[in-house]
Formats: sequence, structure tokens, C-alpha cells
Amino acid sequence: MSPNGAGRYIKHVIVVIQENRSYDNLFATFPGGAGTTSGKTPHGTVKLHPAPLARNGITPPNTYLYYQQEHDGGKMDGFWNVPPFDGHDGSYLYQYVAPKYVVPYWTLAKQYVLADH
Repeated sequence: MSPNGAGRYIKHVIVVIQENRSYDNLFATFPGGAGTTSGKTPHGTVKLHPAPLARNGITPPNTYLYYQQEHDGGKMDGFWNVPPFDGHDGSYLYQYVAPKYVVPYWTLAKQYVLADH
């Protein structure tokens, strides 16, 4: 313990991370947060649409090929042009999880803390 008493009350720090999700995917509309409901494409900006947490189990592939396409040399606008997967094109990726599907996450964020940067 430091001489000024810092660290006196905090006994544990727990970090919760959701695999394959971003801050914007789960907390796009969180009050006071730095979320977004729009995304970049090679043609400009598009509005993201709210969706369920799991849309019939459809998940975009997590391969290096998809990463390269999405990253687009650092422009982060290549999601729109990813190769088709499970019958979907890149526009499918422009969504965020509607708050009603992630109530436990929002409850934890409101009660404790949420890191948006």
C-alpha cells in the first residue's frame, strides 16, 4: 500500500473481454460512450443497423485474407468488399448489437466501468 492510502479499497480488478466483438459492436449507443453507428466504406460512410447478438450463428471468417481486405492498408474501410461468406456480402458486417440483446453487458458497464478508448 502506498503512503497516501491509494489502493486501500480496491482488492481485485476484473477485465471482461468478449471475443470477436469490438466496443462499437456491443456499445455503439451506450450513453456517454464514444461509440458509433456509422462505418467507412470505399464509397463513403454508411449507417450501421442494429441486429441481434447472434444472427443465426453467422460469423464472418477470421482469416488473414479477410483481415487484409478489411484493414485496406490502414484505411479500415475494406469491410464492404470482403469475399462473400455464408451467403452474405460485406454490407452484412455494417451492424451493431441492439442493446436489448446485451443487457448483462450494459448492466455491468453502468454499475462498474466501461473502457471506450
